Amino acid sequence: MNEPSEVSQRVRQQYEDAPFPPVSAFPVRSEVDRVWLYSFPEVYYHAFGQWRDPARARLLDAGCGTGMGVQQIRHLAPGAEVHACDLSNASLRVAGQRIEALNQGPVSFHQMDLLDLSALPGTFDAIFCSGVVHHTGDPVLALRQLKSKLKPDGVLYLMLYSRFGRRPTMLMRRVLQLLEADVPLGRQLFAALPKDHFLARWEYETKGSHNLTHREWFIDTYLNAQEKNYSIGEVFSDLGEAGLRFVRFAHPQWWELQNRLQAPPEIVRRFAALPEQQRYELMENLFSDQEEYYFLATHSEYQPAEPVRDPARWTAIRSSFARNRGLQADGGSLWQGYYGMGLSVDAYFEALVEGCDGRQSVRDMCAAWNRRHPQDPPELSQAVLFQMERQGVLFFKEIP
Repeated sequence: MNEPSEVSQRVRQQYEDAPFPPVSAFPVRSEVDRVWLYSFPEVYYHAFGQWRDPARARLLDAGCGTGMGVQQIRHLAPGAEVHACDLSNASLRVAGQRIEALNQGPVSFHQMDLLDLSALPGTFDAIFCSGVVHHTGDPVLALRQLKSKLKPDGVLYLMLYSRFGRRPTMLMRRVLQLLEADVPLGRQLFAALPKDHFLARWEYETKGSHNLTHREWFIDTYLNAQEKNYSIGEVFSDLGEAGLRFVRFAHPQWWELQNRLQAPPEIVRRFAALPEQQRYELMENLFSDQEEYYFLATHSEYQPAEPVRDPARWTAIRSSFARNRGLQADGGSLWQGYYGMGLSVDAYFEALVEGCDGRQSVRDMCAAWNRRHPQDPPELSQAVLFQMERQGVLFFKEIP
C-alpha cells in the first residue's frame, strides 16, 4: 500500500478525532432501521432488472465510517460475504461494535485509504460508497479504485454532494474558514444570526439543528478537511474519466419534470426530447433542493441485455420495503415502495398488490384477476403490475 497523501492524512485525523456518524446521534444497538439503499438484492435489481440472491454475494462498504450502513448491509444480505473499509481506526472500532451488537454474521474490516484499495481481497458484486469519494484529494482516482474492485457485472452505489443543494453549507463553510473558527466559535456565530437569516433557517429548520447538537456532525458539515461538491455535468465527467457508466438515480421521481411541475405540454415535450444528462441538468437548475445525488453505476463496458419477462415463467413479489400506508377515502390504499414514492392503488386493484407473493406466475395471477373483471381489457392487469414495479412496490423474479 502507498503512503496516504497529505489530504488523506488530514481527513483521517479528522475522523479519528470526530468519528462519523456520531454515536451521540446513533447509539450502538442491535436493532436496525432498514434503509433501502443498502439492500443488495434490490439495488442490483433496480440497476439491471435482475434479481440476485444475497447468499454467496461479496459486498463492500467503502468508507464505512461508524458502521450505520454496513450494519444494514449485513442485516439485509443473509449469507453474503461482507467487507468494510475506512481511513479511521476510531470509526472502524465503532462499526465493529455495531456488527457485534447485530449478531447476524461477520464483517471483515480493513483500515485503508479509498485512493489505494490494492490490499483489499478480491472483487465485489456490489460496492456501497456513500458520502466518501468527495472527501478524497483525487475523486477520479477514488472512482478508479472502486472500479478495480467491482466485478464485471457488479453494481456501484454512490452518494455525492450536490453543488447546488449544498449552497448554504458551502457559504457557511467559507465563513468559518475565513474566521479560522473551531466548533465553539462556529456555534456562537449561529447563535448570533437573526432567526430569519437564511443560513440560520437552513440549520434550524432544514437540518433540524443536528449540526449544532453533535460536535462530530458540525465538524463533518462545516469544518471538513476536504470536500468537493458536484454538478450533474461533473458527476458524468468524473464517472466517464474513471471508466464507469451512470445507470440510474436511486430516487427517479425527483428527476421527472411531470412529477415536480404542472408544466405546459410543449415544455414537457421539449424536456422529454433532451438527452438524459441534459434532462438531469435542467432539473438540478430548476429544483436545486437535493443536497445529495444518490445513484447507481457500473463498468462502462457492461451493457446487460434487457430481461425478457415471460409472464408464464416469472412471478411478482412485493418489495420487502413496500408498506401499505393506510386506507384512502375511496377504499383503496396508499403504498410506499422501494424508492419512498407513494403509489395510490384504488380498491379495484388492491387484490393485485396483495397477490404479489411469489407463489404464482404473472400469467396466472392476471388471468385470475381478469376472470373477476371480464369488462376490462385483458392487458390492463399486467400493465398495472408493471406500473407498480416502476414505482418500486414490487419486483419480478423468474420462477425456479
